[in-house]
Amino acid sequence: KEEKRDVTVLLSGDGPDELLGGYERHGTALRTLAVSDKVPGAFRAAFRRLPRLQMQGRGEPLERALRGDRDDLLMQSSAYVMPWELAALGMPGDAVGDYRRASLASARGSDLRRMLLLDIETYLDAVLMRQDKMAMAASVETRVPYLEKRFIEACGRLPDSDRRDGRVGKWILRHIAERHLGRPVEPKARKVGFAVPLTQWLQEDPRLAGRLQAIARGTAPIAAHVPERLVRSALRGLAAGRRMETELAWMLVSMDIYLEVLDRAPDRARQVRAAATR
Repeated sequence: KEEKRDVTVLLSGDGPDELLGGYERHGTALRTLAVSDKVPGAFRAAFRRLPRLQMQGRGEPLERALRGDRDDLLMQSSAYVMPWELAALGMPGDAVGDYRRASLASARGSDLRRMLLLDIETYLDAVLMRQDKMAMAASVETRVPYLEKRFIEACGRLPDSDRRDGRVGKWILRHIAERHLGRPVEPKARKVGFAVPLTQWLQEDPRLAGRLQAIARGTAPIAAHVPERLVRSALRGLAAGRRMETELAWMLVSMDIYLEVLDRAPDRARQVRAAATR
């Protein structure tokens, strides 16, 4: 909104991470694959039959490397919820995962190239939708120069070594910037997005906390549509500060509000029609 005072069109930097392997998770996935390649297939098959170890932090990619096949590891590089987590929560099927799997099956080339093609067909769409909504909310237009057709085609011809150099993503863009800035352009810190304080909202806002309690008691509209154990898992994870379960709790609250609005929609429509005929 501040920029709106002086300009009506803004340039956005979206695109290079998906085209040139700029996310930290791309490097994590490639290192996981390198470990997986060294694990004998018979050992990996035997390890899959064991219960999940529920490893956290750096241990999670290691457990994936010991269990997953190549396509599973590539597909999970940008997934927020793993297939086994959905199964543990009692969710029937995985429509999103099936779509991602089909997208990955059509991708060709190196592991990095296949990951990036998957990102372009799935993850990038959500990024651009979010950016468009933010721009419209501020009454400005945005342009995305890195997603111009000729730039995408040029990136498509690049070798992996120009996309990522070891742990450094978007290597070729950094190299070009160095020539213009006259100094090295290196990542100084982990790239993270703007975190939404979901835990604080859900625990401290009395309206949201009260809605969660209603869901737990089974008196909220959403309670009739989700398994009780899923609700219990979300609440336990929220209390423990676990990200996945906290986001699940947020989804439950959001869906409950949506159902409540739908329930009131006929009454609201009658009120609008009555006001229009006065």
